[in-house]
Amino acid sequence: MKKLLFTHIALCLTIFGYSQVQDSLEQLDEILLEDQRLQNLVPGHQFIVKTDSQIVGGYSATITEALFSNHTNHIRSFGPGLSATFSSRGSSSSQVNLYWNNLPLNSPGLGSTDISLLSLNGLSLGQSVGGGSALYGNQAMGSVVTVNANKSELNSVQIDFGLGSFEHYFGNVSINVGGSKFRNVTSIFYTQAENDFTYDYRGKEYNRVNADVKNLNARTEFIFDFESPFQVKLGYWGTIADRGSPDSFVPTNPNNSRLEDANHKAFVSGKYTFNWGWIDFTQGVLTENQRFKNSTFDETNTTFSSVSKATSTIIPQNEAWQFFFGLENIYTEAAGESKRDARQNNFAGFASAKYAKNKWLGVFAVRQEFVDGNTAPFSPSLNLEYQVINFIKLIGNVSYNFRYPSLNDRFWTVGGNPDLKPEQGWGGEVGFEFLSKHINYRMVAYRQSIDNFIQWVPLSGGIWSPENIKQIDINGIDLNLNAKWRISKIHFGFGLGYLFNNSITTESFIPNDASIGKQTIYTPEDKITGNLNVRWKSLSFLITSFYTGEVYARADHDPLSKLNAFTIYDAEIRYRFNIREVNCAFQFSVQNFTNQTYQTIKNYPMPGVNYKTGISIKI
Repeated sequence: MKKLLFTHIALCLTIFGYSQVQDSLEQLDEILLEDQRLQNLVPGHQFIVKTDSQIVGGYSATITEALFSNHTNHIRSFGPGLSATFSSRGSSSSQVNLYWNNLPLNSPGLGSTDISLLSLNGLSLGQSVGGGSALYGNQAMGSVVTVNANKSELNSVQIDFGLGSFEHYFGNVSINVGGSKFRNVTSIFYTQAENDFTYDYRGKEYNRVNADVKNLNARTEFIFDFESPFQVKLGYWGTIADRGSPDSFVPTNPNNSRLEDANHKAFVSGKYTFNWGWIDFTQGVLTENQRFKNSTFDETNTTFSSVSKATSTIIPQNEAWQFFFGLENIYTEAAGESKRDARQNNFAGFASAKYAKNKWLGVFAVRQEFVDGNTAPFSPSLNLEYQVINFIKLIGNVSYNFRYPSLNDRFWTVGGNPDLKPEQGWGGEVGFEFLSKHINYRMVAYRQSIDNFIQWVPLSGGIWSPENIKQIDINGIDLNLNAKWRISKIHFGFGLGYLFNNSITTESFIPNDASIGKQTIYTPEDKITGNLNVRWKSLSFLITSFYTGEVYARADHDPLSKLNAFTIYDAEIRYRFNIREVNCAFQFSVQNFTNQTYQTIKNYPMPGVNYKTGISIKI
């Protein structure tokens, strides 16, 4: 295994070239301005930006594909467009959270986000890796991901459409209009696919059935800048999906189960600027409606969340300091045949002090949250950066983080446990960053301990119930290299990421627990990502590679639950051209072009070699 791992790294270093460091830095600045909390979290943390232009098949790329391309993340997916979740640096899918305009996107019921429902088209992802509970609270133990609209040219219209293997069709219309006082960005994206790819099972070939997908995403944001120093922003994001819910690949009677989702998010926010700083407020509402049905079962589950947030940023005359204060209230409730009295209120106060002078940049933050009137764990954090010399910087952070049980954990009709304690523990990292004109290299060692880990366990009578039963220790090394180079008129870009992650169960309240000393389920020890981008005039070529180490689907590492390591290679060619005043681009991509057989969830096959092609028109 180790020989295979280092051989793969060597191949990546040999095959690939250099990366677009400057492009990433420009996107970083834009995203940081969107959220003061993120700006205060990022110092001392690794921050990674992904856009649809950096992903093979970008016109139809999903947030699933963007997160998978980050070496710190592991994806669990039932198939293209089907339910998928992600984890980061050995955390669980409930210990990471996504945010759009200060609205948390994790489902209050499940405690995680089905990232397959969210289109990446027209969006940028900014991911801060490591504990962020002091600023973001519940669930921000392993990673915080912010979803932001791309900066694009005013008074423009962009149309993207295309098709791919397995009867995959997609289309997008994006409109950006306005002026100095008013702006509006609207995007409507639709995709559908049959996903009837073939797979091999015990020497026989089968077609995937009941894996079809139809998904509509519509987003709009209005920004009003008044003559006074006051800005108002309104936004809406709706997702409607109808998907098959296939059986595992073990051939059985055809499954006719369906998942129907209708999710809506809306917000209004305001910002008022003073001489000494500014104040912000946000009021948002999120609703989810999911229906699962088959020939014998039909159940609908709904959730409602109200998010209220007010913050103030103070910049004293001594510009070395910056202070940030905030109050936040999140009320959630869920309804369905499988839940009882499922409602929860989280109220939090948080603050941070930021110092930037000479060679030092530091942020000290604290947060106290109250859940239904009960005190949640106090969460402090300290993030530091020290510029040793012009191109070398020391970085580090330490924080106390927590994850409160989901509504399903507490209120599931049969087996829910309202007495669960929050998962909690210390985490931190230390390392350095090398930054020059052509190369950006970052290496950190990290550690996190999680007490009261929640796991669903069988009780008498065949009932399963969540319990605080384990302690998890996570240790690892995170390497990230980006570089860029130019030879004559040819631009080269290279990226390489490597994560070694040791996520071990160290203690358990289960007698004779066979998981003690073993890697947690669905957590690879090793992940490597590599990419090469070559651009000459209007022609560009992108190739990406993703290596994921072996994982186990059972905590006791039963050999039958093992999922083998796999490597995926994708490639894309893109050509840009103009027709009078119209900017056009054509792309053709081949994904998994080595036809690798792999799974990310046990017994659920992923497709072999497949293609996408599309055209983008910008007016």
